[in-house]
Amino acid sequence: MKSKDLSGGMPQNACALCWHMIRLIDEQERCMAESFLAETVRRLREMSERMSRARRRTAELREEIERHRAQMRLGPLEAVRDFRPITVPATPRRRRR
Repeated sequence: MKSKDLSGGMPQNACALCWHMIRLIDEQERCMAESFLAETVRRLREMSERMSRARRRTAELREEIERHRAQMRLGPLEAVRDFRPITVPATPRRRRR
């Protein structure tokens, strides 16, 4: 007695080829997913580095603004330094009566 062909008239080689294609597609999708993840990780690293630079720059600007504010509070002569050499003190003056 002949056994029935359950493949619907499709030869066995076609079925094997179909499974091979499914595995090939799965492999391609896995490779694509890995490359997508690698690209995402690279972009996240770059973004993290940019954020770190921005935070450092923000801190520097805050310090600079604070220095400028402190200088604005000073009088015009307080920012001037006296570079004259220190000499022997002058003789004290007598008090006026």
